[in-house]
Amino acid sequence: MLDNIGIDGRLLTFQIINFLVLMIVLNKFLYKPVLKIIQDRQKEIDSGLKLKEEMEEKVESLAKDRENVLKKARIEAQKFLEQKKQEAGKVREKIISDAREEKEEMVASGKREIEANRKEMEKLMQQDVLEIAFNMTQKVLKDTLKKKDHETIIRSQLEKLSKTNS
Repeated sequence: MLDNIGIDGRLLTFQIINFLVLMIVLNKFLYKPVLKIIQDRQKEIDSGLKLKEEMEEKVESLAKDRENVLKKARIEAQKFLEQKKQEAGKVREKIISDAREEKEEMVASGKREIEANRKEMEKLMQQDVLEIAFNMTQKVLKDTLKKKDHETIIRSQLEKLSKTNS
């Protein structure tokens, strides 16, 4: 039947066998290795893309972490500054309070010293006045009173004076 159309059956069979052998050889030595190389390459590309996505996620995560750390650091720095301002205010108030107390103590000490000086001056003045009065009385009464009367008056005046000083 194939002879009628001009085809040799044996030649066709050999060509079919040759084609099959060529397909098997090409499949084994060319198609499978090329297909394996393409699949390996595709796996590498997929792996690279996956790694790239993971790295981008890590970069984003690290950027968020960095922002959080910076935000926390700013908050802590602000708290630290506020705390130091409060401490400085307390120190300032203490210094002012101490200065006021010192000033008040100095004023009180000055007043005490002035009062002590005033009392001492009064005593000295009293003694001077008494001495002057005594001398004057002595001169005036020297001629008019007897020595005994004179001593009695002086003693009584001295006693009065010492009682007023006490």
